[in-house]
Amino acid sequence: MKPVPISFEIDNSALKGWFFPARGKGPFPTAVLLHGFPGNDRDVLGLGGALMKAGMNAVAFNYRGTWGSQGLYIAGNSLQDTYATL
Repeated sequence: MKPVPISFEIDNSALKGWFFPARGKGPFPTAVLLHGFPGNDRDVLGLGGALMKAGMNAVAFNYRGTWGSQGLYIAGNSLQDTYATL
């Protein structure tokens, strides 16, 4: 499988990211991968792809105001963006 682009909303801002689905028949655990600041628009150090191949789902997202995600990039939003991802 390949990573799937995702988008979800927090405070009227669309956040962009990737879902890395595990292979096979689930259910599977899911890891949320957090980029450094301000991140990038790809996998986090290749961990999403590696976890997907190892039988885990993974999600990587871009904080508000970074890499195609809408909204204002401020450090205080990062925690809220992480909770929205969960």
